[in-house]
Amino acid sequence: MLGLHRLGIGRSAGQRQERLVTFVEIDRCATDAVAVVTGCRLGKRALKFRDWGKVAATFVDVNNGQGDPIAAKSRRRRWPGQMHPEIADKNRQQMLA
Repeated sequence: MLGLHRLGIGRSAGQRQERLVTFVEIDRCATDAVAVVTGCRLGKRALKFRDWGKVAATFVDVNNGQGDPIAAKSRRRRWPGQMHPEIADKNRQQMLA
């Protein structure tokens, strides 16, 4: 959602499909999330897969050639624990954060 916002691409599915190509860099559940949020699909050639082992995606507006890379930083894994130190279960911390 952040990548779409930064490119100024609205919520309309038609607008996204005509303007957006997304490169994902990992073959995990984050790729599925990117596909759901953006509407980009491998079969439509709007979702490009590059297995570079990062939790990252680059969103490209094909109308003007602008791109915006978004990456999950490993230090952010500590953030939910800092927000909810009273909860011992890391999964619950992440869900609440």
